[in-house]
Amino acid sequence: MHQKNMTTEDNKFRTVLENMRYKKCTPSDIAFLRSQISANVPGADSICKSEFRNIPIITALNIDKDEINRIGCERFAAENMSKLTNFYSEDNKKEMTDDVQKLLWSLNHSSSDSHVPSKLSLCVDMPEGTVYGWQTKKGSRGQLMLDVLFTKLINLPDGRTVEITGLPKNVVPVYSTTNSMQITLPNRCS
Repeated sequence: MHQKNMTTEDNKFRTVLENMRYKKCTPSDIAFLRSQISANVPGADSICKSEFRNIPIITALNIDKDEINRIGCERFAAENMSKLTNFYSEDNKKEMTDDVQKLLWSLNHSSSDSHVPSKLSLCVDMPEGTVYGWQTKKGSRGQLMLDVLFTKLINLPDGRTVEITGLPKNVVPVYSTTNSMQITLPNRCS
């Protein structure tokens, strides 16, 4: 977290996240997390409120987070009248059929051991950093692939700026990478 001012509650949350990372949650951590559960009842915080739109949330299961993100991407694009563009992975198994490839592209991000998506949906001005733009390439099956994502950094500490020759102020490139992973298919075969 890169916050200049932290409340007592922010500090508790930072501690809880750190303890969760190391599997060292205390009873008070659990009690604090339970106090933060969304409830759509009067007087309680609810993710249905407008101030909680387009912000990260924690869920018990990654598959739930995947679905929340998918719906959120579609909602954001519709509300901002932006085109949602899907980018697909390039998978290098020589014996993979087109049907298996399409199945892999349809799986949730949590289906892989590294939670790397085989399909990424983006539109310009999405709030994750802020999506400024992208460069694409075609994969071996004709699929659209993300080559470089250009992200506009926001809320940099101490009013800093980043300047890269040829790019607008605070816009940085994020390049595609190659990853090896195990995928759990719907029939539980990897």
